[in-house]
Amino acid sequence: MCGSCSHQGKKLSKKHKLNIGKASKKAMNNPKLRERISKTMTGVKRGPLTKEHINKVRQSMKKIYADPKFRKKMSLAKGGTGIPYENSTYPDEFHKIRHLVLERDNNKCQMSDITNKEHIKKFGKQLTVHHIDYNKQNNNERNLIVLSFKWNIKVNTNRKYWTKFFKELV
Repeated sequence: MCGSCSHQGKKLSKKHKLNIGKASKKAMNNPKLRERISKTMTGVKRGPLTKEHINKVRQSMKKIYADPKFRKKMSLAKGGTGIPYENSTYPDEFHKIRHLVLERDNNKCQMSDITNKEHIKKFGKQLTVHHIDYNKQNNNERNLIVLSFKWNIKVNTNRKYWTKFFKELV
């Protein structure tokens, strides 16, 4: 099928398919035409982002995350009650046991083996102590595992899978 043609949704003849293929090859071999197509499709020339553009995106994302309606949607999407940041505060018990879990796991991410020193050098922050059942109030040592910044982000999707995975691991 041809997404840009007027006969979208219809079967294309072999001749038409050949013409599309020839046009695609011609466009890929012509840098000026490729740039024109890129500008048409995206409205801007592709390439590395400028610091100015990155800062504008960051500022707009801060505004989005500051919106209470957005935070409520995010909470509900992740299985929460809709109260934004309802479990965001860690109890004092967590801060007492955190260093014990780091020692238990040899100050290494249990998924990537990156050490705390390497992690600080690479990301500018310490390794994360992750709650396996995602309940920040459950600070049982068997419910905590050391993860890197990247792994902690990764395991916050598909929570049922990762809960089962880590329970079998610990």
